[in-house]
Amino acid sequence: MDRIKKKVGTINYKKGQWFLLGCFCYIISHEITHLIFMKLFSREKINISIKFPTISVGSGAKFNKMQFTIIALAPVVILGCILVLLIIFTKRNYTFLWTILLILNFAGSGGDYMQFFKIREYPSNTYFQDNSDETVIYQEQ
Repeated sequence: MDRIKKKVGTINYKKGQWFLLGCFCYIISHEITHLIFMKLFSREKINISIKFPTISVGSGAKFNKMQFTIIALAPVVILGCILVLLIIFTKRNYTFLWTILLILNFAGSGGDYMQFFKIREYPSNTYFQDNSDETVIYQEQ
């Protein structure tokens, strides 16, 4: 007796590998964006901290309020714009990947948002130092 088989879905391992690689590359790109802006505002040595599964960058430099705001929010803004452009201008079969990475971009920047909202409470004569483990706050007297 012939059985009729109904195809209910397929698992595409190649697409899964691209998805994981995309997530990994996004995380690296996010931290590199922080690093680039830290280097633009300071010539201090940059610390890269890898504590699986997290990666973070820091510096011994003290940044003013505007600089620290830019450093904190640059990845979500820049990578968000790039991902939106990729969603619009690349083939439709990549839309799912770019959309997931865009969601990861906004969700994964939670710590950056927290820093931004906390530093807004301080006056303009405040300086911030993020050594990748903690953020130290200095105020001019």
